Amino acid sequence: QHFGLPNVIAWPDFSKVKDHWDQYSTSQYLLRTVDGRGTEQFEETVSAAYLMGSVNLFNNQVQVYGGMRFEKTETSSLGNDQTEWVDADYTTSHPSITVRWDVTDKLVARLAYANTIGRQNFRDLITNISITYPDASDEDPTGSVETNNPGLKPQKADNYDLTLDYYTDNAGVISVGFFRKEITDYLRDVAVDVTQDIIDQYNLPSRHPFAH
Repeated sequence: QHFGLPNVIAWPDFSKVKDHWDQYSTSQYLLRTVDGRGTEQFEETVSAAYLMGSVNLFNNQVQVYGGMRFEKTETSSLGNDQTEWVDADYTTSHPSITVRWDVTDKLVARLAYANTIGRQNFRDLITNISITYPDASDEDPTGSVETNNPGLKPQKADNYDLTLDYYTDNAGVISVGFFRKEITDYLRDVAVDVTQDIIDQYNLPSRHPFAH
């Protein structure tokens, strides 16, 4: 028994966990930080609420479950060359519904829909700027400016699932399923020519620092 409770649960041996940590913590377990290409600090706060309801129809032969999740995400970042925090936020809502139909005692059909999001990587939200200056010896002496966008919104997905399950007499199941995912606002890199407006917007140097 463990703490007076029966041994039906496989209780962890915390002394062995501690011994393992003391032996391998420096070689196998490293504390990783999100540096975002030189990031100094990043904060994200997600506030959420969820509503759910259900109803049974046709003498419980059909069950319907539905829900709605609301989220507000707030981010603040301080890049490697910044002196002020950059704030951004977005609000999303995510409906979902599941329908179960007991066609017979052995045949069950399920139809589900859910709206979900894929959040951005932290490193893509922090306004670090990397400038590559051209080499005058190159045939095409052009440089590049790489920066992130703290105002990125998450990509969205509408998910559809349809399954048909047949339960056999010997406790087996034969299942057939179909699913579809439709993604919008897909996150990607964009390359544009650097104009004077972009130089002013990001406070970039107008000339090569070593130019004469």
